[in-house]
Amino acid sequence: MNKKEALDKIRAIFSSEEKLEEVAPVETPVTEEEVIEVTFVEVKTEDGKILRVDDIAVTSTVVEITQDGEMPVQDGTYVLEDGNSLVVVEGIITEIIEGESEEEVSEVETEEPVEASQDFSDIVNEFTSVITELRNEIKEIKEDNKNLANKVEEFSKMPSVESIKTKVDFYSTENKTSILRNMLK
Repeated sequence: MNKKEALDKIRAIFSSEEKLEEVAPVETPVTEEEVIEVTFVEVKTEDGKILRVDDIAVTSTVVEITQDGEMPVQDGTYVLEDGNSLVVVEGIITEIIEGESEEEVSEVETEEPVEASQDFSDIVNEFTSVITELRNEIKEIKEDNKNLANKVEEFSKMPSVESIKTKVDFYSTENKTSILRNMLK
C-alpha cells in the first residue's frame, strides 16, 4: 500500500456515511455531596515568605503561597516571625523548635562586647607559627628522602653476594667403571 492508498482509506473512514453506534450515557446515582470544611493557618517567616499549613503541628503539610499560587516548600528549617522554627521534610512538618523568650534575648544583648580584633590577631599569629614549623618539617623530610634515595642507589650498584670459587673435578667414565669393579670384587 502506498501513501495515496493509505490517505484514501483514512478519508473514506472519516467521510463515510455509516453511523457509529450511539453509546448510551451511563447514569450515575445522584447522592448528596458531603461538605468538608478545610481550615488552614497562614504563617509568615522572618524572611517574608508566607506558608500555609493545615495546623502548626508535626505531620502537617506545608506549602508556600506565592504570586503564582501555592508552591511546594523545599526541605529545610523555616524561622517564623514569632521566633519558632518549623523543620520541613518533603512538604511535611517533622519538628517544631520553640524560639527564645525575650528574657533570653535580652541577656545576650547585655553582655559586654569582646575584643575580636585582639583574639583574631592572636589566632593569626598562632596559625602563622604552626605553618612555619610545618614548612621546616617538610623541608627536613625532603632532605631525608633525597639521602635515602642516594643510599638506595649505592646499594643497588653493589654486588649482592661475593662470588664463590668452587673446584669441580670431572672423572672420566673409565675411571668410574674401574672404581665400581674394584668395589664389587
